[in-house]
Amino acid sequence: PQAPIVVLQKRPDCMLPEGLAPGLTTLGVMMPYTPLHLLLFSGFFDCLVMTSGNYTDLPLAIDNDAALHELGRIADFFLIHNREIVNRCDDSLIRVIDGEAGFLRRSRGDVPYPISVKREDNSPVILGIGGEMKNNFCLLKDDMAFISQYIGEIDTLEGEKNLRTSLLNLQELIGVVPEIVAYDAHPDYASSKMAREIDAKAYIAVQHHHAHLASCMAPVMAPTAISGDLRSWQAIISGFVASFTSITFRFRAERSQFANHGVPPAAISSIASATRGINTEDGSLKTGMWL
Repeated sequence: PQAPIVVLQKRPDCMLPEGLAPGLTTLGVMMPYTPLHLLLFSGFFDCLVMTSGNYTDLPLAIDNDAALHELGRIADFFLIHNREIVNRCDDSLIRVIDGEAGFLRRSRGDVPYPISVKREDNSPVILGIGGEMKNNFCLLKDDMAFISQYIGEIDTLEGEKNLRTSLLNLQELIGVVPEIVAYDAHPDYASSKMAREIDAKAYIAVQHHHAHLASCMAPVMAPTAISGDLRSWQAIISGFVASFTSITFRFRAERSQFANHGVPPAAISSIASATRGINTEDGSLKTGMWL
């Protein structure tokens, strides 16, 4: 089931401890979706406080030995099982903005369902391998974009291994081998180094913020429009949170700021459409997400 974590505004009379999310006015809430959840709720629990099973900046621990080693000083007790976890997958995370649900993290329950994109027939299989922080990657096959689950930080050996394993799993699942590998132009990113180690016909370095912008414009503009003069004003776009190719597009900016930097009106409208958060009263672009 999808059953994502939903970011909700805390009510003034909220009785949950402040320590759950100190300094924040929101909480992430989800419904029980596994048999284990339902078994726990059949007992004495009215609610459960849950967090991901990993040490800070490391991937999820997916076997018992790793969990005991990495989390032994954090958790007092462990509930373990002999069933192997093959593929890491965090919960998806959404928030309702202006009455519409938008992804902050597209993962379990929504991956690997593809997103349709405009591409020419017989287009090559392309891998966008993602950035260094909050990584996920994307495989383009025909007119479908297969976006990976949330991978997270990859500036550790564990993070790199997680990215490699997750990529091979998705390639096997959808039956592709990348012909072109696109990667962040930053020469010191671990993902960029990994990209150049993949056997492919071609490699394309893409400037980081251009990748953010192009990924948001892809569903609403022709491919030929995402080039050239866009590079000249990419620097004014700020506040992005996510990785390369598959993106969480999160920013707030006045239309006048775009116009003052020479952004074509058609591009402004396209960005507004891509973010799905245009406010007609004050002309501002609000938090949203798309490919």
